[in-house]
Amino acid sequence: GTNSKFDIVAAGLREYEIEIFNRDGMLVFHSDDVSNSWDGTFNGKYCPQGAYVYIIRYSFRNQKGETLVRKGNVVIVY
Repeated sequence: GTNSKFDIVAAGLREYEIEIFNRDGMLVFHSDDVSNSWDGTFNGKYCPQGAYVYIIRYSFRNQKGETLVRKGNVVIVY
């Protein structure tokens, strides 16, 4: 379907990590590979509709060890 995966697009990364949590604070997705997209599932089952919180930690090769953090929401709608 349309936007069936939550993709992160970035180049020149030294480090990368993403965590996605449901509204109860349970971790439903984790990856340290930027090419690994979240497909809206947890343990092989589709997650319920609603908002999920993501936290992305990353740094670029040309930076001197500074880790950047981005937080936001992604919403699942069926």
